[in-house]
Amino acid sequence: MRQLLTTGTRGNPTVQTLEVDGIANMSQVVERVSVNGTSIPASTTINVSDGSLYYYSVDAAANWTIDITDTVDLNTTLSTGHAMTVVTLVTQGGTAYYNTAITVDGSAPTVVWLNGEAPTAGTADGTDVYSYSVVKTADATFTVFASITNFG
Repeated sequence: MRQLLTTGTRGNPTVQTLEVDGIANMSQVVERVSVNGTSIPASTTINVSDGSLYYYSVDAAANWTIDITDTVDLNTTLSTGHAMTVVTLVTQGGTAYYNTAITVDGSAPTVVWLNGEAPTAGTADGTDVYSYSVVKTADATFTVFASITNFG
């Protein structure tokens, strides 16, 4: 088993990277959530170095596009055959909006939506949770498996 781990204390971790080849047996994983006291911007950039869960707690004001990238770019971060999942939690008001386009590193990937249908509406007075699993299939080539779940 190959691993790279720097240690830290609970609540103030200094873990930069944990890489395991083989089976990882963990009792608990805690993820950081970027809680934004704003509505989701019409043009949203998700930088995976800042985390993979983004919660927009103010009602969406318009449809939006999303670009998934990294500090350098996702093509550099991911090796071919590797994947990363990003989740956005979008609060909706009486008028609901939805994600209209997905890019990775600014370019259009192949996007496959759950049940074969991209969303055409959001959930009024609810929270829409979008999950994007980005798979690097070749150099600068990605497939995104996307889904939306409505809570409300």
